[in-house]
Amino acid sequence: MPATTQPSANDLFDHKAARAGKRALRFWSKAKDDQTRFLSNFAPSPFRVGGKRYETVEHYYQSRKLELLGLPELAEKARTAATPEKAKSAGGKGATRAALAERHPLKSKKA
Repeated sequence: MPATTQPSANDLFDHKAARAGKRALRFWSKAKDDQTRFLSNFAPSPFRVGGKRYETVEHYYQSRKLELLGLPELAEKARTAATPEKAKSAGGKGATRAALAERHPLKSKKA
């Protein structure tokens, strides 16, 4: 199996943007070039915080956001999601709003 090498800063630098007078570093989760994907919050990068394991930064981000919103069940769902896309979905606006509305129903304006 060939050894993988870290890309150089020159490899990651967006030269097209530079020609337009901007400085940019290319990276995103769906990048075609695997050399830049390691910078994405969707990149596999397991780590532990407070004894809990997170598979990606996205898992951590969504889980902590939901914990801070007082939604521990959804936080655990995001933390243990099978993929970063599912973790993002667990913490998405629709799921979060529905759970918050269930816990904190708005009072009716009708008297």
